Amino acid sequence: MRVPQGMRVLILHSERAGRGRFSKANLVQPFERAGHEVRYRSMHKPHWKRRLAKAEVIVVAGGDGTVAKVAIALAKHGLETPLAVIPGGKANNIARALGASGSVSQLARTIEQPPNARLAIGLIRSPWGKVRFVESAGIGPLATLLRTEVATLRAALGVLRAKFRTAAVHDLRIRAGDRDLSGRYVVVHVMNINAVGPRVVYAPGADPGDRSLDLVLVGDSDRNAFTRYLERLAAGKRARCPVVPIRVRSVEIAPWRTRDSGHIDDKVWPDEKRPRQGKVRFEVETTIPVLVPGG
Repeated sequence: MRVPQGMRVLILHSERAGRGRFSKANLVQPFERAGHEVRYRSMHKPHWKRRLAKAEVIVVAGGDGTVAKVAIALAKHGLETPLAVIPGGKANNIARALGASGSVSQLARTIEQPPNARLAIGLIRSPWGKVRFVESAGIGPLATLLRTEVATLRAALGVLRAKFRTAAVHDLRIRAGDRDLSGRYVVVHVMNINAVGPRVVYAPGADPGDRSLDLVLVGDSDRNAFTRYLERLAAGKRARCPVVPIRVRSVEIAPWRTRDSGHIDDKVWPDEKRPRQGKVRFEVETTIPVLVPGG
């Protein structure tokens, strides 16, 4: 469906992302000059979700956490309103996976175009309830990194590398369809897009808009090769993940423990005390429309 020119644009902005890279005026004025009706809301103030159903297109300016929050809200409300992303964080994994790298002015000039991509929303069923994700969910040292304040991507890679060297091995029961992948793993990642954390590309062939997930399993025997991989990334060199991901439609993992080394997107999960462990099931719940300029 083609959205008519002069449309209702909702801009959702995380002012803290990217050290205040964008101001309100920087975001609003290009769309107003293009003849659109613009509403601006800060993601750090309440009630931004109330505007979702009134917009014809939603522009998110911020990092991965902000983009995921809005994408999940659209999915939960069952809205097919196109989403456009202006990357403003450190890693910008979701924007990079979608190919969203244009300027605000470029997006404003092309915002009337129909959506040309989809973004999948993952769903997790667990003893702690249902929860959704956009980037990935997993077990491993990334959860420790999420508890650590770092200034740059390279510093984050250094922390991740150091934690990986001494990371615990987890004895896990893993089932993907009719495949039994149980074993002892240092890292388990269920990927919805290709990269996680400080731009660590675990699944280079991942499609952010399909209904499949990429399962990355790093065993103790892979520790040396994976450490070298992280060392190259931390040194600013190109490197390919030494572990080949497994394409799955759904996957079950047990035991997943509380307050351990699990995470969903950019948050440690779960943080509840009870139950202490349980079986977790992953699948893609739905997809939402995305507008990528030049895509």
